[in-house]
Amino acid sequence: MDRSVRRLVVTVLLFGIVTGLFLIYALSGQRAVPPPPDVDDTAAEEVLADAPDSDDPAAVPSGPPPVPGDDDHGPAEDDAVVDLDDIDPDQPRISIDDLRARPAHVEGIDTDAEPTSLGSLNPNEAPLLVEFSRNGAGINRITSSRHWYTVLARKQAEAHYAALAAGDAEIPPLPNEDLRYVLKKARPLEGVMIPILATNRIEITPSGADEDERQLVTLWNWAETAPGRFEVVVVNADEEPALRVIRQYGLGENGDITLQQRVQNLSGRSLDIRWLQYGPGDMEVERTRYLDRRRFRFGYLLSPERNPHRHLVFADDRSLILERRDVTKREGRDRTLWPNRTSEAEGYELSWFGSTNRYFAVVIHPLLDEEGRGRKSLTPVVERIEMEHSVNEAEGDSIFTYLYSPVHTVEAGHTLLLDVGLYAGPMERATLAHVEPFKSLSMDGLVVYMMSTWCAICTFQWLAAFLLIILEFFHGYIFFDWALAIIGLVIVVRLLLHPITKKSQVNMMRFGKQMQAMKPEMERIQKKYKDDKKKQQEETLRLYREHGVNPLQMLGCLPMLLQIPIWIALYAMLYFAYELRQEPAFFGIFQMIGGWPFLADLSTGDHFFGQFADPILLFGFWNITGLNVLPILMAVMLYIHQKYMTPPPSPSMSDEQIQQQRIMRIMIVGMMPIFLFNAPSGLTLYILTSSAIGIVESKYIRAHVDKMDLEPKTTQPVSPIGKKKKKPKDPQARAYAEAMERAKKERSKKSSKPRSFKKRRDG
Repeated sequence: MDRSVRRLVVTVLLFGIVTGLFLIYALSGQRAVPPPPDVDDTAAEEVLADAPDSDDPAAVPSGPPPVPGDDDHGPAEDDAVVDLDDIDPDQPRISIDDLRARPAHVEGIDTDAEPTSLGSLNPNEAPLLVEFSRNGAGINRITSSRHWYTVLARKQAEAHYAALAAGDAEIPPLPNEDLRYVLKKARPLEGVMIPILATNRIEITPSGADEDERQLVTLWNWAETAPGRFEVVVVNADEEPALRVIRQYGLGENGDITLQQRVQNLSGRSLDIRWLQYGPGDMEVERTRYLDRRRFRFGYLLSPERNPHRHLVFADDRSLILERRDVTKREGRDRTLWPNRTSEAEGYELSWFGSTNRYFAVVIHPLLDEEGRGRKSLTPVVERIEMEHSVNEAEGDSIFTYLYSPVHTVEAGHTLLLDVGLYAGPMERATLAHVEPFKSLSMDGLVVYMMSTWCAICTFQWLAAFLLIILEFFHGYIFFDWALAIIGLVIVVRLLLHPITKKSQVNMMRFGKQMQAMKPEMERIQKKYKDDKKKQQEETLRLYREHGVNPLQMLGCLPMLLQIPIWIALYAMLYFAYELRQEPAFFGIFQMIGGWPFLADLSTGDHFFGQFADPILLFGFWNITGLNVLPILMAVMLYIHQKYMTPPPSPSMSDEQIQQQRIMRIMIVGMMPIFLFNAPSGLTLYILTSSAIGIVESKYIRAHVDKMDLEPKTTQPVSPIGKKKKKPKDPQARAYAEAMERAKKERSKKSSKPRSFKKRRDG
């Protein structure tokens, strides 16, 4: 096939593919979307989801609400208690002056006892242990039953529970309880421990009344009337019940905590109610603290015009990923996390809100049924989210979030439902992408392989996800080991880049020999035109042209540059992929040698010389968990690799420039192990293996190049009369020669053009 015909066919095929993809995308956006499954609205009398609009800024108090104090911890001994069994839901209209909250009283139940817990620390029984607090009817601590801080503790616990389930006579002991992974726990705020999802207050206003009649009632001291069930009663000055508030917790199979919240209106009149509670705040910091990548995330629904059926949830807007370090700097109006500029400009509606660290997340979301049906908007419960940054000398700094509901109008005898769910668990794609309700809420959007939002374009999400797919394929079907899968990935990448690497090294060697042949002439030009840089450049280009030298043909460090995106994407993927957390290398063979921690966890340092019980803080920011050897070996390999891959210095370079180039190479080799000392050992294993294979590859290419004729062939500056000069075969060299020829013609035209001068006017 002729070359021109081949180019035409390729162009038509590419155009057809691009056009087809565009049409598919365009038609899919206009395709009719099936309506969501029907939702049971039989309890519409009690579900008050349609809140009136509150555009008035005064409707939502600005700034953090007050923290409950000691005076909110319960009634005095002479205060009356309210027996809920004697309350008539149809009681007559009562006064709602001087409202205050009191814990409910149930006959036969000690409501002052320590709250019970839900779940278990045995992974065969439950995924979590949820410990409650009577303060705010919140959660005091969420502990994972199958996750531990270290890989050795996890393996010891697995052996214990396996022996326990098998009924063995000798059961290995459990690790220290301090090594259990705590997903979330209460944090201090102004001297008060704030539990997770604790209530703060309820705002009550008679319907149609002015804002002056609004009352703020603190909901802090609750009574546990059943396991996971807390109740409080809001009474007036005459101890008559105006509201009955119930919170009922439940625990699902996948670490999803359900929270049913009920506000019963017993006042005999219509009331406007706004609910305020604490939301997901700071996650716990990872033990290594290598990079603190705690974030706040949002899932959202598009506007009704763009998503009419309101059943598609999104989480891919990068501007809605809030880095913790950025949130701590917010002041004033910026304390509002939702709604924000992006959500208001795009018309987003909140679906879920969560806090994440490296591997785990705590997310508040709407409740759906087992098939993922139900309202996917969180707005009826959370209309506004604010934050507060608190610094405590003992516990460090913490971020607290406040969840404001819209103002709901609750008629007399009706009940306001404010049900929510709370996911507390790992950011595991297998769960978040395939298990309800997380699948319907698109909570797999929590998984982001991104080191920083300001460098999101450098992380290449698609590349990181693709690399993980390749690793999972190698691990699941070929090698059955993550370290071998990483080495397999190295081989694939090196094979794909081999043609470019070979061409680069051949061109570098050819260029080096050409430059050596021209060195005397280059020195003569530099000496002769040392004061005329422009003339020196012109003569240098002429010399290049005469010797057939094309600097563009030398690819130099292009193969290494092409691998940098892979390193960055692999770095982010290995750092954030939960699938690699606490996964050993080479089938855990090193752990069989007396529990040696070397390469016991590919998501942390290699710990060749041991692992510290507690991280050591160096220079105020560098947490060292052990002494690693792979970064040092990696530096050695990089140095050897540079010896083969770095192009020779140009004769036009001065001694100072050559020295600077040498210093830069040394700095790169020296700084890499420092920056990557605590990096995931999977990444250092990748770079180390890639450099080792690169050295072998370079030796093979050099042996092949030694058999080639690379001696420079000098070309005549002027072609023989009557004959056309032969154009170079290489496309880049030909383009370079044509460009030089055009520049020469332009200069000759300018020099032959006669100059014109204007006559000088007298006067």
